[in-house]
Amino acid sequence: MLGYGEKKELYGKSVFSFVDHKGKHILSKNIFPALSSIGNWKGEITLQKKDTNYIIAEVTCSSINSKPEDFNIFFGIFSDITQRKADEAELLENREFLKKTIETQDKIFSIIAHDLVGPFNTILGFSNLLANDYDKYGKADHQKFSKIINKSSKNTFDLLTNLLH
Repeated sequence: MLGYGEKKELYGKSVFSFVDHKGKHILSKNIFPALSSIGNWKGEITLQKKDTNYIIAEVTCSSINSKPEDFNIFFGIFSDITQRKADEAELLENREFLKKTIETQDKIFSIIAHDLVGPFNTILGFSNLLANDYDKYGKADHQKFSKIINKSSKNTFDLLTNLLH
C-alpha cells in the first residue's frame, strides 16, 4: 500500500516516519494514549508512501500486550481510503453546486412569477371591465381598454419569448 517491496526496507523505521506533522500529532495525542488506556484505536490518518505521495488510511489498531497499560507493541490494519475520501469530497462539492443551482432556480421562478403577475392583473382587470361593464363605458374607453390589454399582452408575450430563448 505504501510502495515498499521488501520487508527489509521497513526494518528500523518508526511509525512516525510514515506520517505527516498532523499524523505525528494524532499518534502522540490520540492513538498511543488510547492504546495504553483501552488497548485499541480506530480512525483515519494520512500516511506517506515511499514515493513521498500521501494517502488517507482508515486504521484499526490494538496493543499486543495482555494489559493495555503495558503497551509497547501494537498491530494495525490499514485500508487505503484515499479514493473514497476524494469521492466524498466530490459528492459534497456537487451537493453544494446543486443546492446553489436550486436556490438560483427558485429566485428565477420568483422573478418570473412576479414579472408575469403584473401584466396578467392588467389584462384581467381591463378585460373584466369590458366583459362585465361594457355598457357603462363609451367607444373611446373601449378602445383605450383594448389598447392597454393589447400592450400588456405583447409585453407578457415578449417576456415569455425571451425566457424561452
